[in-house]
Amino acid sequence: MTDSRHALIIANDRYADQGLKKLKAPAQDAEALERVLRDPQIGDFEVEVVHNASADLMRRRIQGFFNDRRRADTLLLHFSCHGLKSESGELYFAASDTEPPLLAATAVASQFVRGCMSGTRAGRSVLFLDCCYGGAFSRGAASVRASGDVNVLESFAKDEPASGRGWAVITASDSMEYSF
Repeated sequence: MTDSRHALIIANDRYADQGLKKLKAPAQDAEALERVLRDPQIGDFEVEVVHNASADLMRRRIQGFFNDRRRADTLLLHFSCHGLKSESGELYFAASDTEPPLLAATAVASQFVRGCMSGTRAGRSVLFLDCCYGGAFSRGAASVRASGDVNVLESFAKDEPASGRGWAVITASDSMEYSF
């Protein structure tokens, strides 16, 4: 059984709600990340990009992305959008049709994403959150590990086989920060 690599990039920069400002970077970031991930010399991922999608479409793509995977698969999900928090502190990912007073109905809840990640058979999943309050994703569900030095190159040495299992969440901000 050979391993396969799949990536889903969700980039929302335009919103119907006037209270959600247009973002400048998601489209360009998604395009650049797609190039790197698709490159057979770098990532060798099969990549799907979803741009300015509704909450319903985002949920469908996310659940479909995590369904029907094999243990040898590696999955990467990337969000570049507004991150919003509810009154109770839960993180939501803004969709093109998000209405901030109706987050549960019009945005994608981090709990939904966590459930999809937990339910997949894929052996390795990585979540990149390029949004405000990204650190709120792991609130109460996993341990947060951080240090001054990450040593990324040593941790992902090219000559070593991919033997780790589980999932990781990498955020651009903590649970109280804006992401710039």
